[in-house]
Amino acid sequence: GIIKKLKYPIVKFNFNDKIKMIKKIIISKKTLNLIKYSNIITFETYSKLDKKNMKKIIKKLFGHKVEKINSLIGKKGYKKYFVKIDEYYSVSEIISCLGINFI
Repeated sequence: GIIKKLKYPIVKFNFNDKIKMIKKIIISKKTLNLIKYSNIITFETYSKLDKKNMKKIIKKLFGHKVEKINSLIGKKGYKKYFVKIDEYYSVSEIISCLGINFI
């Protein structure tokens, strides 16, 4: 058979390494509005984390189905993930379980 050479080496992470790639959950006025009205939670992560792994992490951590993920790459080497949770679940409940209270 013919062996293809990959441009980039495949690096496999275990689950604990992937969780460590999430820096924080971003809480501001804008993200609170996203939580209340759009069921979207915002994370800041290291730039090496991709959407597939982010989806697996959210599903494993919170046990909720992810509807959609959008990402934004920052200038300082980080990524923001806007994770839309399925409409049957409430992001405000997830946030309150983490100890963050808002009205």
